[in-house]
Amino acid sequence: MAKKLTKLLTLGVMVIMAFSTFALSGCGKEDLKLDEELKSRIEQDYLQQFGHEFYYSDFYGTYGESSVFFILGADLVMKDITISGVKFYGTSNWTILVWNNGNFYDLEEIDKIFELGILTQSNLKQIGRIHAKANK
Repeated sequence: MAKKLTKLLTLGVMVIMAFSTFALSGCGKEDLKLDEELKSRIEQDYLQQFGHEFYYSDFYGTYGESSVFFILGADLVMKDITISGVKFYGTSNWTILVWNNGNFYDLEEIDKIFELGILTQSNLKQIGRIHAKANK
């Protein structure tokens, strides 16, 4: 009985966190705006590649021809990683996706992203600063 209650409470907390992150996205954070035409193109690319709508918690900006998105995961597993010397952390599982020219890359594929010239180390540091502010 206690195990079922714990699972139910955990699920409830996850739903509340996901809703509050979605509902409050952008509040008290840098005013990063995604152009509606570009947003529509990215959403279409995502739908074609992954077969479902594109939902993201935060927009981390456009860098050249690339746009960066924070996507909150569904579980409460703490995620703390360092990518090319820049720390990223959060109280739940998450992914940072980079869209470039119709393709999506997980920020953790940073070697490939750098090799293709999609982002620079300077871009990564800026993304890290935005992530830190958004996840205080």
